[in-house]
Amino acid sequence: MSSRKWDGHFVPPDAVQATGVGSLLAVHALAGGFRGVVPGVGTAGPLRSPRDLAQSDPRLLEVLFLDLLDLGYYMAPRGYMALSLALTRDQLADFVRAVQQVLRSRAALWAAQ
Repeated sequence: MSSRKWDGHFVPPDAVQATGVGSLLAVHALAGGFRGVVPGVGTAGPLRSPRDLAQSDPRLLEVLFLDLLDLGYYMAPRGYMALSLALTRDQLADFVRAVQQVLRSRAALWAAQ
């Protein structure tokens, strides 16, 4: 996915990443918004090791959590999720669209600095 420009702000394609195994995952909201969160880190890159989580911003994760909750999707405030095998492709696609909606509506926060 390439960067998207919403409301004049470019949102990096890797602003939200997930790690996990099977149906268990953790969502990571990465730096690129909230100027000065992680000195020297602009646009987040792909997560490859636990050390890369220094790019995470708990404030962005909280925004994601609250906005998704408002849209009817629950994940633990710390970003934990468990996917059910009973979920359909359409339901998963709806969730992806909800995340995109949050990124779009909060583009100024998520934008790469």
